[in-house]
Amino acid sequence: MKLTEIERLYRIASKELKDKENFPAHFLYKKIEMENIFKKVIPKTGGICLEIGCGNGFQSALLSCFAKRLVATDLYHFDQKTHTMGMALAKDLNKYLNRSNVRFVACSATMLSFKPNSFDFILINSALEHIEDKKKAVEEIFYALCPGGVVVVGVPNFITDFFLFTHLYLYIIKRIFDIVCIKFFKRKPKDANIFSKSYNNSNRNLASIWSSFRKNYPSFPFPVPHGDWKDRNGKLSFFEEFKNSFPWKWEQLLKSSGLRVIKTFALLFVPFPIFEPFSTRLWIWFHNSIKKIHFVLCDSVLKYFSITYCLIAKKELIWERENHPLR
Repeated sequence: MKLTEIERLYRIASKELKDKENFPAHFLYKKIEMENIFKKVIPKTGGICLEIGCGNGFQSALLSCFAKRLVATDLYHFDQKTHTMGMALAKDLNKYLNRSNVRFVACSATMLSFKPNSFDFILINSALEHIEDKKKAVEEIFYALCPGGVVVVGVPNFITDFFLFTHLYLYIIKRIFDIVCIKFFKRKPKDANIFSKSYNNSNRNLASIWSSFRKNYPSFPFPVPHGDWKDRNGKLSFFEEFKNSFPWKWEQLLKSSGLRVIKTFALLFVPFPIFEPFSTRLWIWFHNSIKKIHFVLCDSVLKYFSITYCLIAKKELIWERENHPLR
């Protein structure tokens, strides 16, 4: 019943709200992703849910199918550095989809403006890696979660960082191709996604393009980390991201704040960094075409080598803490 509602929302959004996608076929990707999550854990019927990092709001709409009430949070203003799109976009999308049980609250994940024990279910997907103080964010989740409540955390796995090299150099090749096409054939590249409204700037002089590239990729020839990972000098560090993105590192982070990890599985196997510079539609089409295989493999040992890793953790009741065999 609920999965049917997800399909209905996807059909409406994909036909009528394409201009609100993060990238081409983003709605299909989110639909597949949430179906994968809901097959592993279903929010408590009639429960109150919290979403941290709502983005454009489509994930919020899908999650609202399982919630009595959903509070969706994100930073208020658009910010490309933090992958934040602002609350207005999410509100408009959910209003169009008639999701009356969703309330949007602008706040930081490290300063949630809610009373302790307020939510039965919390989802933070593709957001924790972009938060500077990740431990503080997880502590806030612990306090906001009801005893016995569940949190679902979707994060990039260390394997992603290997493909960031491929992504960087494929991107460079594509940009050189775009520049050549503009300089000599007067062709204009199309905007790639919602974050790239100024992407069509290849008609600048080469010195300006190189300066902009060095500014955006200060660690070149190494890739810029996908998330907010800084070294001791406060600079974004690919190596910090790599060493902290192993599955057990994410588990340790959750456990350090009092949560108990009860299940882990793969959320994505297909390496999007290879496809993204050229076609996100192709990547998601391939991901969708093998989803039955994904459902079979996502719980196997291969999950430790997935692109996106998902953890389900629980805030234990008092009696569970006292009788837990590891305590």
